[in-house]
Amino acid sequence: AADIKVSDGGDKALASVTNGRKSFGMGWEKTLPSPEVEGDTASYDIGAGQTLTVTALSQGFSQNVLLERAPDGPLEYRIPMRLEGLR
Repeated sequence: AADIKVSDGGDKALASVTNGRKSFGMGWEKTLPSPEVEGDTASYDIGAGQTLTVTALSQGFSQNVLLERAPDGPLEYRIPMRLEGLR
């Protein structure tokens, strides 16, 4: 079974999944605030009407950014990734 970890805030490591020697993690550019947690989903208020969500799944996680309103222009997110033991 995979070991899934989701940030409780205060760092830049968003979520990771580890299975044996293989690991995949996603981060965020800025330090994450404490999340609101409901069921398997953690929601982080990242400002400007944006909410970053991470949902723990049976073999990993999903990540989304929810927008309160349509953006005035292009949006760009840089999402750091960490891979160990994967090809």
